[in-house]
Amino acid sequence: QQQQQQPKAVVKAPPPVVHKPTSGERASVGMAVMLINKAEFAAAEAELDGLIRGNPLLADAYVARGTCKALQAQLAGAVLDFKAATEADPEHIEAWKRRGQARAASGDSKGALGDFRRAKQLTKGESIEVLVELGRLHFHMRDFRAAGKQYRAAVNLPASATASKGAKDLPVEARHMLGVCLASVGETQAALGWYDKALKLDPAHREALTNKAQGLRELANDPPAREAYRLALTKHPQYVRARLGLSQVLHAAGEHRIAARELTDFIEGSSEGGGGGGDTG
Repeated sequence: QQQQQQPKAVVKAPPPVVHKPTSGERASVGMAVMLINKAEFAAAEAELDGLIRGNPLLADAYVARGTCKALQAQLAGAVLDFKAATEADPEHIEAWKRRGQARAASGDSKGALGDFRRAKQLTKGESIEVLVELGRLHFHMRDFRAAGKQYRAAVNLPASATASKGAKDLPVEARHMLGVCLASVGETQAALGWYDKALKLDPAHREALTNKAQGLRELANDPPAREAYRLALTKHPQYVRARLGLSQVLHAAGEHRIAARELTDFIEGSSEGGGGGGDTG
């Protein structure tokens, strides 16, 4: 009888050895980033190319070069550099996040979703930047409930998680967009509460002001709706969407002449001012 073959043991590949950059390499990457911030892309890439030739495992250099390419709309090259960074350091959060951004910008929503989910895993769901990126992507994919889930997680983070300089506008965006997601699935009343929370942080937020007014109009709550539209126009007088919304409220209330005059005065004022019809957003 033939001996029964034993299944071969699965041998897992050892994790890659992550190269810790030297102080000199960190300084060189920092210099390249400064060049990128000044839009001196060719000089930045030359610096980073030399670093990568000297050390093909330098993840930070790939991330910087990928960012340089992304800023020049070279998205395919950027994705390759960010991929190289994740291979050099599988736990490099910025590499996963930026590859997700580059993939999303190039139309690869599925790939971007995987990258942002990996970044969320590495940050233990405690990065408002990653949660908002996931919210944006789900919203772009018109999965409003999934987007709302990410934005809700973002607004529930402690203040310490949203205190970084790069995240200063994200608490407002998360609150406003949670409202937009709720409105998109028919939960208009709940949405109004989140617009108010966004406005508490930024009283002049144009979209939150206008969406609040629109929500009130959809609920047939006329006096508050027209007051909300007028408040939006006080802060953003050239915003066409708010102006049209106010005229619709007035028209629905039977105030047709006033509604028409609102639009006529706006159009004439925009023409005289050379503004080309106002700010459409």
